[in-house]
Amino acid sequence: MAIVDSRKTNTRPKFIRPIIIIAVIGLGGFFVYRSLNKPQPTGVIIASGSIEADEATVSPKVAGKVLILSVDEGDNVHRGELLARLDDTELRAQLGQAQASLVSAQAKLD
Repeated sequence: MAIVDSRKTNTRPKFIRPIIIIAVIGLGGFFVYRSLNKPQPTGVIIASGSIEADEATVSPKVAGKVLILSVDEGDNVHRGELLARLDDTELRAQLGQAQASLVSAQAKLD
């Protein structure tokens, strides 16, 4: 009768585990290096912090006389808030003329 050794035999070579560990560390290092050294687009600044504006220039799309000024110097304002109302009498007259011209042109077509 043959005697069988009951101890498990390791059939894998001993150098496989260190190679796998080195490969994982190498890939991890590669991805960290690549993420830290991405080329930044030109004209872009990436920073963290806060921005404090002391002054901003505001200009309307059309010229006109200011009828109502809703804020004072130094007031906090938010996006979309009405700052001033311009006199739109002349613009309404121009709109009326354009609408009358449209009606006249449509009448000539019919």
